[in-house]
Amino acid sequence: MKYQYKTKWKVGDLVTLSSAGLKIGQNSALVAPFGKVKGFGVVTEIGQDTLRWPISVMWMGAREDGRPHYTNFKEYELKKMKHQ
Repeated sequence: MKYQYKTKWKVGDLVTLSSAGLKIGQNSALVAPFGKVKGFGVVTEIGQDTLRWPISVMWMGAREDGRPHYTNFKEYELKKMKHQ
């Protein structure tokens, strides 16, 4: 039987780092000086690759060459992006 990971996230959700996510060293590539988040993320998969970090995200705006940055997160590292 395949495990179904339960989460509040859906594929396609726009996300940014939560305050807890900003403090984690492994997310430093997504953080600009003075604690500002670089860009935003789009949830691409949930619980497929690893249950340790089950939320797969394509991050836009973190790399200087303009290419997306793909990474995985735990739920508490993310929050929904507010529409402006």
